[in-house]
Amino acid sequence: MLLIGVSLLVLGHQLWLWARGWRFDALHPYFLCDVMIFALFGLGSLVVEYPNWSIGSQLAFQMYILAGIVAYYLGLHTRWDIVRLSLRGQLRLVNPLLSLLTKNQSLLVLLIAGIVLAVTLVTLLQRARVLSLSPIEMLLLPPLYVHTLLNQERTGAFTVILFYAFNCLLLIALYLTLSKRQYLLSGVVMLVILASTFALSVTRVPLIMAMLLPVAYYHYSVRSLNRLLVIGLFVVGPVLLTVLNNYRGGTPGGWTVIELMKKETVVLKSFSTLWEHYHDGKIDLEYGAHYYYYTPLTFVPRFLWSDKPETSFETRWTIALFGSVIDEDNQLGVHTFSPWGEGLVQFGVLGGVLNLYLFGLILNGAIQFFKNRFYAQLLFFNLSVLSATFIRTSVQTFLFTAIIYIVMTIFFEKLMAHRLYAISLGGTR
Repeated sequence: MLLIGVSLLVLGHQLWLWARGWRFDALHPYFLCDVMIFALFGLGSLVVEYPNWSIGSQLAFQMYILAGIVAYYLGLHTRWDIVRLSLRGQLRLVNPLLSLLTKNQSLLVLLIAGIVLAVTLVTLLQRARVLSLSPIEMLLLPPLYVHTLLNQERTGAFTVILFYAFNCLLLIALYLTLSKRQYLLSGVVMLVILASTFALSVTRVPLIMAMLLPVAYYHYSVRSLNRLLVIGLFVVGPVLLTVLNNYRGGTPGGWTVIELMKKETVVLKSFSTLWEHYHDGKIDLEYGAHYYYYTPLTFVPRFLWSDKPETSFETRWTIALFGSVIDEDNQLGVHTFSPWGEGLVQFGVLGGVLNLYLFGLILNGAIQFFKNRFYAQLLFFNLSVLSATFIRTSVQTFLFTAIIYIVMTIFFEKLMAHRLYAISLGGTR
C-alpha cells in the first residue's frame, strides 16, 4: 500500500508541476527530492521487513509517511517572499579593500582558491595531530575509518564548516570563469575543488557533486542534458555509489549494486524502529528542544565549548536506540531517521507533519533565493543534490546548509556588487 500511495503522490506532484508550466529540470529539487522520496519510502517498503506489527499499526505508520509527503508539498509551494537584497542597495556596503581586489578578478579567484587549500591543509594537519598520524598516512586510510576515529575523539567540525563556506565562493568563481571562457583559471579552480573535496569528504555525495560540476555547468549554460542526466541517475548512479562506497571504507567487491541499493533503504528500517518505540510509549519527547536548543548550538564551535552536548539528531538518537554510534565492525554506524523521525520525537505525529512542512518551506525559500542568481547556478546545483539527500536525514542539517549557502552568496554579492549590478539580470534559472 505504501508503494502505491507514494507513487501516486510523487507522480501527481510531477504532473501538477507540468500542468503549471514548470520546465522539467533533472537537477532541480522538484525532481530530485521526489526521486529520493520514491526510492526511500516507495521502493524501500518492498525491501524493509517491518517489526511484528498489527494491521492497524502498519496502516498508521504508512498514513503518517503519506501525510508527511503532503505536508512537504504544501511547504514547497507555499507563497512567501524571503528577503531579497538589492544589488543597487549593496553598492554602499562594499568594503573598499574588497572593491580593490575585484579590479583583478583572477587574483580574487586565486585568493579564494588559496584560502580553500589553506583550510584543507589546516584540517588535515589537525586530524593528523589528533590521530597521531602523518598527513600522508591519514590520507591512505579509508575515509570512513578516519571519521570513526575522529568521532570517538569528539573533535569539532569548525574547520570543515569553514571549508564548505569558502567552497561556496569557489563554486561561484568556477561558474564565472567558465562563462568567460577563462579555461586555464577554471581548470585551477576545478582541481582545487576536487583535491580538497577528496581530502576532506567522508560521505559519497560531495565527491559525486564535485565530479559532476562540469556537467552541471554545461546543462545550465550550454545545452540541456535532461535525458542523459535521468539515464545517468538510474543507471550510472548506482554503480558510482558502489565504487565510492568501497573507496570510503567498504570491502572492495563486497557489495553488489543491488545489495547497496537495499542497504540505502536502511533509513526506513531505522525509522520504523523509532516509530515502534514511540508507539509503545518508550520515547520521551523532546518537545521542540531540537529546534530551540540543539539546532542553535550547532553554530557554536566545539573548541569554545569542549563539553557541548551532541547536537546532531541522528547521532543523539542512534545512541538512544542502539547504545552507540560504533557498529560491530568498529566503524561509525550512525542511523538516519529522516525528517519524519526527527519531527516525531519532538511533538509526536503532529510534530512530524510540521517538520516536513518546514522542510518544504526552507527548500521553497532557497529555490526563490537562487532563482535569478545565475552566477550561483553551480551552488544551486549542490544545494539541489543535497536537498534530496537530506530527505533521508533531517531538517536541521538542511537548514544549516541552506544558511551557509545563502550567507556566502550574499557575501559574494557584497564583494562583487559593482560588477554584478551591471549584469544583475543577465540570466535566470
